[in-house]
Parts: sequence; structure tokens; C-alpha cells
Amino acid sequence: MHWLKRILFAALLAVVVASVASAQAPAPQQQQQQPPPPPAQAQAPAEPAAPPVNPEEEADYKAFFDLPREQAQKLVELGDDFLTKYPDSRYRGVIYSRLVGAYLALGDVDKLFVTGEKALEINPDNVDVLAVIAYAVPRRINTSDLDGQRKLSKVEEYSKRCVDVLNALPKPEGITEEEFVRAKNEKLSMAHSGLALVSYHRSDFASMASELEQATQLSAAPDPTDFYLLGVAYQRVNRFQDAVTAFDKCATAPWQLQDVCKQNKEQAQKQVNMQPKP
Repeated sequence: MHWLKRILFAALLAVVVASVASAQAPAPQQQQQQPPPPPAQAQAPAEPAAPPVNPEEEADYKAFFDLPREQAQKLVELGDDFLTKYPDSRYRGVIYSRLVGAYLALGDVDKLFVTGEKALEINPDNVDVLAVIAYAVPRRINTSDLDGQRKLSKVEEYSKRCVDVLNALPKPEGITEEEFVRAKNEKLSMAHSGLALVSYHRSDFASMASELEQATQLSAAPDPTDFYLLGVAYQRVNRFQDAVTAFDKCATAPWQLQDVCKQNKEQAQKQVNMQPKP
């Protein structure tokens, strides 16, 4: 599906975040010994020694990390086993982060949300997790559920944080300005799409339209779902000609709501024709 490929976009932002956030999980490595201090000199207080390397943990982490994302069920199995076996591992952050993508591929948005919150407890500025929660969770929220409103508020919080973190990121060495902007904009598009759905659940259709305008403009390959929702928002605020344009864009994509987009385009055109002439 188009939206799934978009969410699992292999963003270069992993390089960016690693360059500015020390909370990223380290790669497996061998323990290194520090040279002894020179004799007969006053010494600063010694830093706490690094925890000893557990060869079995390193091997299990590498086995998990080397799995391709397409093996979502296997990722979940190995990730759960790893977290049970090493509950205090320094790799918890990256395990949770990859599990978010695996649960998305499996369509389990409830576990995606729970796991994403655990990842964000370790690194609140993990833009990969923030963007996926922003984009995926509000499409499955039932606001009449006991925790529906809490989830909606958390999605709004995470979406806004994603925008703030991305806008503050400097371009690192090693990638071009074009690559950096493209990767950043894809994540921003997902965050604005999430904010649009928050506005939809609150019947704020003007804000919904504004957020979806940004979402569709920022993405190099906008999701047809966003164009469909944008058309709905335009209809709710009586911008019928804009609705025609939005529905036309989602009607050109071969996807499951293509016929619905064509029907809505016809309806919006009738609404345009019924408007008084200036």
C-alpha cells in the first residue's frame, strides 16, 4: 500500500538524528580499556566504568538488527524475546523503534502506540517514531473509547513535537541539502497529516484543511488518502472548487478509494455549479 511504503520511507534523517541526539542507541562494540593515569598527579574523579559487554546480548542484538524490515513478524518475535531477556539493555531504544515499524506493517496500531510511547520515554525526540505515531494512530482512533481522547491528545503532542524537532535540525555533513530537505519534508508531511486528523476528530475542518495543504505540499509523493481527506475538509468549509481539485488528485491514483474520489469530485462539481454567480 502506498501509505505503508511512505511511512516506512528509509529516511536519511537517521543520520541527522544520530548527529544531534546522544540518546540514539549505540551499535554493538567491544569493550575498550582506558589507559592508566600518569603517576604522581592530582586526578579528577574517575568516571563510572562502562558496563561490561555481554557477548550473548551483543549477538542477540545483531541478529535482531540484521533482520530486514519486511520480516515484520520475525522482528516482533526477536524483539519481544530480547526485551524479556535483557530488560535493562542499552539497546532498548532501537528495539522499540524498530518494533514500531514492524507493528505498522502488521496493522497492529494498538501495539504500535504502546511500543512507540516506550521508545519515546527513552528518546523523546525520535522523529521516526513521532512521525509514524502521528500518521498512523489517528486513523484508527475511536474517540468514544475510554482512552480515545487521551490518545488523541498524545497524537497532537507527538505531532507538534515532531514538527518542532525537525524544524530545529541542522543539516549534517555527508548529505546534500536536497537530500536533507527531502527526508525532513517527508516526516513533516506525516506530522501535519496527523494534526489534520486530530482536527477532524474535533470537527475543526478549517484547521484540517490547512494541515492537509501542508502535508500534501511537503511530500514528494503525496498519499492519495490525504487528498481525499483534503477534499472532505474543503467541502465542510464550502470551498467546493478546491474540493474538486483535491478529489481529482486522489481519483487519478489506482487505490481502493479511487471510485469514491471520482464520485465525490462529481458531487463537489455540482456544488460549484449551484453556487451563486458573482
